[in-house]
Amino acid sequence: QGGARYNWIECSFVGLANFVDSLAVIREYVYGDRAREPAGENIAERIGALLDILGSDFAEKEDLRREFINRVPSYGNDEPCVDELAVRITDFIAQECSKHDVVLGGGFKPGFFCWVMHERLGSQTGATPDGRRAGTPFADGAGPAQGRERKGPTAAVKSITCWDHTPMLGGLVLNLKFSREALASDESRAKLADLIRTYIQLGGFEVQVNVVDRQTLVAAQAEPERYRDLVVRVAGYTDYFTGLSRAMQDEIIARTQFEA
Repeated sequence: QGGARYNWIECSFVGLANFVDSLAVIREYVYGDRAREPAGENIAERIGALLDILGSDFAEKEDLRREFINRVPSYGNDEPCVDELAVRITDFIAQECSKHDVVLGGGFKPGFFCWVMHERLGSQTGATPDGRRAGTPFADGAGPAQGRERKGPTAAVKSITCWDHTPMLGGLVLNLKFSREALASDESRAKLADLIRTYIQLGGFEVQVNVVDRQTLVAAQAEPERYRDLVVRVAGYTDYFTGLSRAMQDEIIARTQFEA
């Protein structure tokens, strides 16, 4: 009967936070004040040295990898110097997708939903300048990379809403993970509701909340038969934890767990 009323193609961009954090590292260590490492007299030499380090997956450079992670501000902490990179990247993506059409009309619609693809694509990708090792998952959805949000969930919400979600009809999600103790009281649950309302009022597209302790997830890995009903939010959808691949389980465990 003429097919769908709306026909459009989702362009899903996986690893936004890794891209942002990588550019922040390159800006400081290749072009900026910390350009002494990787070693090099000029920009070309420093870029070459960085490529060698990434090609070796930070072999014998663990101290430098930790420096990239801990000394350079990361996306998800309400740091304007990093968040402005996210604005530039997402604006560019939206503008480029808007230039193209498809045969059925409707065009290309960008988004940052990744389902389980952040693990699958990460497994095929080498090390990145943000300190991510080769073969490990990219950041899930459009939120911060695993373990990088150091200033609490409110800062994460402010970072992810610093750029315009409106063109991202392909979808995006911010994942938040809390311990059970963190949400044990009526007051704390009311604060979580306020946080979610704030995210939406700031223009947020979707937020997913996991309330599960790390110890429970680790136990479910060890004894899956006891945790068949354990459900977790992954990256735009919900799944049984014990049915996920080991790599996806590790990725969920690695996410920042807010305790208060």
